[in-house]
Parts: sequence; C-alpha cells; structure tokens
Amino acid sequence: MAKTSDSVDKGTKFTAKDVKAAIRDLEATIGRATVDSLIYDLELYDLRLENDRAEYGLAEIKIAIEKIFGDSSQLLLERIIKALNQTTA
Repeated sequence: MAKTSDSVDKGTKFTAKDVKAAIRDLEATIGRATVDSLIYDLELYDLRLENDRAEYGLAEIKIAIEKIFGDSSQLLLERIIKALNQTTA
C-alpha cells in the first residue's frame, strides 16, 4: 500500500531521478512547459536534478518548492509527495 502524503517519513531520501519522475507525473495536470520550468527552477534552488543519484530529503524538496511558489505551494507539494510515494512504493 502506498504511503499518503501525511505518512511520509521526514527522514526519507529521494533520488533526483525519483524527484524528476514525480514532477513529470504531474505533466497531464500542469502541462509539459510548466514541468520543464519547474525542474529548471528547482535546480536554481539547490536541487541538482541532473545527477540522478543525488539524494534529497523531503524538507529540502519542500523548501525549494516554497521558495518558488511561496504560500501557494501546499497543493503542489501534496501532489509531488503523492507522486514520490508512488515512484518509491
């Protein structure tokens, strides 16, 4: 059974490959251009996604998303976390 966004262990690390896959999973909802821009912006905010083996904790991912979207980040974070759970389940 996949974890819900509320049950993600805060110590869990996700590879950059998993993070990119989770974001690309949102393409049907937010569009390819938005997905590509989001990946580019995350790299500007210290998530080096070009290295598939790099690992990031949930806190690092949340901080980067919040820097980009500010107070409007909660729904997007929930969807990304859900997609991360599916890629690692």
